[in-house]
Amino acid sequence: MLKFGIHDFINAQPILASLREMGEWIKLDIYTETPARLAEQLNEGKLDFAMIPAIEYLRQAETLRLLPGISIASRNQVGTVLLVSKYPLKAIQSLAVDNRSRTSVALLKLMFKDDFLPNLKWVDCDPNPEKMLQEHDAALIIGDPALGFNKEGTTIYDLSEEWYQRTGKTFVHAVIAAREGVEIGERIVEIFRIAKQEGLMKIETIVGDVVLLILQDAETLKELGITKNKIYARVAGYDENGIWIEHPKFQIPRMENPDDKNSKVTTETVTASVLIAWPYVCSIVHFPGVEGFDFPDPFDQHIGFDIEN
Repeated sequence: MLKFGIHDFINAQPILASLREMGEWIKLDIYTETPARLAEQLNEGKLDFAMIPAIEYLRQAETLRLLPGISIASRNQVGTVLLVSKYPLKAIQSLAVDNRSRTSVALLKLMFKDDFLPNLKWVDCDPNPEKMLQEHDAALIIGDPALGFNKEGTTIYDLSEEWYQRTGKTFVHAVIAAREGVEIGERIVEIFRIAKQEGLMKIETIVGDVVLLILQDAETLKELGITKNKIYARVAGYDENGIWIEHPKFQIPRMENPDDKNSKVTTETVTASVLIAWPYVCSIVHFPGVEGFDFPDPFDQHIGFDIEN
């Protein structure tokens, strides 16, 4: 039986949960570890194939083979790979780095090498954001801990966003690779294809329904009329960037006479779809089968939005 390693961060859950639900018939022993440790275990021959940091694959590309069609990747802001600083970049003297991900550390060094002091002290730390920032000037925080810590009084640099803005390219966080000599047949490839598809399809069940969204940093969304961290909203769709929700009374400007630049401008109220980027979403609560949520009637009140403001 093949031994497969995967980390259990939130971004790997669609695949991990689907594999576990498939049960014993897939004939895989599944092990969970940190990304860095998975790379070590694959290199040591303790795993047959594993989800490893992209940088580790590049370092051993001649002896590893990629599983096609599956990776953890992001475009623009992702919210789980953050450089958090208490001071301007040029003033940072000690930087705590989460010791579980080598790709993030390599990316940080690549993109900010001209912004840091040449004698900057890099310190490997356990993933405790509060402690990291208490003891050091800045911290590289990855995975689930990046979603829930207190960011007040700090400057945040989302590494995925920085990468996309500088290169226009997708940032690949992790890939699945097999070590040399391990035969990964079409059966395994198909199992992972199905696991990926089923993992992504689970969220499709909430499209069209009203859900409770638990948000973070709602202050930055106030211009959209979102003033609370918990809101009810009807889901219009989703993509890799975030979840689309209905804004029932979005106001747009209209010129009474478009051909006359001095024409009076009025406002028109329309139903709009608003994108809430995944980094803002802490949790989604769904109510399948509950009247008014699973098959909602039109709501007289405004769902989730402070229309007056």
